[in-house]
Amino acid sequence: MEGQLETNSQRRLDMAGDQEIWGSEVAPERHWRLERHPTAWRPPTDVYETEGEYIVVVEVAGMRGEDFGVTLERGILSIRGMRRERAGVKAYHQMEIAYGEFLTQVRLPTRVDQERVEASYQDGFLKVVLPKIAPRKIPIK
Repeated sequence: MEGQLETNSQRRLDMAGDQEIWGSEVAPERHWRLERHPTAWRPPTDVYETEGEYIVVVEVAGMRGEDFGVTLERGILSIRGMRRERAGVKAYHQMEIAYGEFLTQVRLPTRVDQERVEASYQDGFLKVVLPKIAPRKIPIK
């Protein structure tokens, strides 16, 4: 998976500057990076921070919790899923809803408490909460 992240054919959305960057170069002063692969559809994704957590919200209506796979490895949150087309459709007259497999990856700027990460799916939104690790205070003797 790590090798796939550095290919030139993928598109990266720089969350700090909200500008799209093609290729494998990202400005070193940027900390957030949302990576999307051109072979998959792209669900809208928000990444934000609160006092104690990083939160990732993906808009993917019409799915079930078991349609997703969420992993956190080496500081990269990967969200995969498959939205299946409606059965019995003879022809589309207008089609704006994307179907098929998707992959969204978010590179986190710092480590998180992996034991407390939670994911939930409700009302068409997949929400992943990543608790920050509190800095350890060292007493002075």
